[in-house]
Amino acid sequence: MYQAATKKELEKNNISVLNIVNFNIKREFNFVYLKNSVFEDQYHEYFELFNNFRE
Repeated sequence: MYQAATKKELEKNNISVLNIVNFNIKREFNFVYLKNSVFEDQYHEYFELFNNFRE
């Protein structure tokens, strides 16, 4: 679960973090932008940067 999604509950001690040894999880990340955006080139640069972190 994303920590940001549980921030309030963590601060109130309604829930706690459970660290699991040798547990890895992968998540899908989608880039969405308006067609013909003036920032399209920059978005592609970010995509390539983040894509290079894949295993």
